[in-house]
Amino acid sequence: MARHPRARSLSSTGHYAAGCITVSLLAALSLILLRSPATEKRCDLSSYDPASTEALDLKRCKLSTLPVAIAEFRRLKKLDLGFNSLQALPALPPSLEVLFLLANRFEEVAPLGLG
Repeated sequence: MARHPRARSLSSTGHYAAGCITVSLLAALSLILLRSPATEKRCDLSSYDPASTEALDLKRCKLSTLPVAIAEFRRLKKLDLGFNSLQALPALPPSLEVLFLLANRFEEVAPLGLG
């Protein structure tokens, strides 16, 4: 039986090869990036100026709740909260135009009444 020329093969270590980098190496690199100090600072709302911040990337910040201080970000237009453990949201700034909530633990989402 002939193999398709683009079919991936299982290496002797049990990982699928993806080009020159194995999938397990890619997973390890992503864990290193997720645990870096830059990620921790990015996830800390106090490291942003609420008066001037227009976009926040808080995805993969291991948030189970969103601090109510988010309402102080009066110029915030884009907020990414994907891949956290959120079940509810506090009041959000009325300036918000784009909200990403992918892969959280919401059972239902009430209308947000955004701007």
